[in-house]
Amino acid sequence: MESEGRLLSLALDLQYIGEEPVRASNWYGRAIQKYFIDTLVDVGLSDLADETHHQNDKRPYTASSLVGLTKSDKGVLYPGKSVWLRLTALSDEILNALNLAVQPGAIMGIGTEISLDRHPFLLCGLTAEQPRGSFSSYREIWERNYSSKLIDDCAISVELLSPTYFRIKDLQYAYPLNLTVNRDDLLCHLPLPVLFFQSLVVKWNTFAPLPYRIQSDLIGELYSEVYPSRVELKSQSVWLSFGGEPAHHIGFKGIVSYNTGKKTHPRIKQTLSLLLEYARFAGVGWDTTFGFGQCGEAFCERSGGW
Repeated sequence: MESEGRLLSLALDLQYIGEEPVRASNWYGRAIQKYFIDTLVDVGLSDLADETHHQNDKRPYTASSLVGLTKSDKGVLYPGKSVWLRLTALSDEILNALNLAVQPGAIMGIGTEISLDRHPFLLCGLTAEQPRGSFSSYREIWERNYSSKLIDDCAISVELLSPTYFRIKDLQYAYPLNLTVNRDDLLCHLPLPVLFFQSLVVKWNTFAPLPYRIQSDLIGELYSEVYPSRVELKSQSVWLSFGGEPAHHIGFKGIVSYNTGKKTHPRIKQTLSLLLEYARFAGVGWDTTFGFGQCGEAFCERSGGW
């Protein structure tokens, strides 16, 4: 029997247990990514850790940065400060590995002490339910969206919770954008539908069981028929070091809503809805495995909920 393809969004509640206040790191995404890879190794899945780490934009997981520091903290971690992070699994292999890791006494078990960027934390709780976590499957998302009757004029929205950006790196991006020069380092900081949904389609069709793959003709129509109906975004710069050379990493955060024309085939709107629901697990854009492109739950713009 073929797997339905399980999905997991897991929130880890942490408490800073250092004895003195310290300046928090600017970005914990790299440290959390390393923590995730170390977790796979610790549960005896070194081959999976190595394979996962080298899959680039098709990695079957996402990892957030550290969440919970507020303006009042002024960038300082105080003893006892509560924060959290989120990991997602896009394949059964990763979900099973996380299930091993969260057992009592394991590397991700409750009560474990962990270090992120040399700062000590106590793992106080795990949440796989709303609002921070969630369980689902490719089959559930597929059936929920392709069996629903969506309101034609209802835009579908998603909140981008962390800086998001896109890298234009091949002709399937360049052609719809009418670009004459193909450069690996060409970045885009706007939620153009052809880029926004390309990143989701690639992951969906890579990890979803075969019966739930999105067909190529439908993908082409999605890119041409979907348009942004509301955009409320602001940019955020993250200071990161790659290869010893620090640089600003810029992305956008906020709410973006997408819709289709009233004469567009309902299948396009259903696919739009499916992918925005999937975004909560898969993230959007580039570098979703170390904090970028984290997404909230999709919602109907007209009613404020499904």
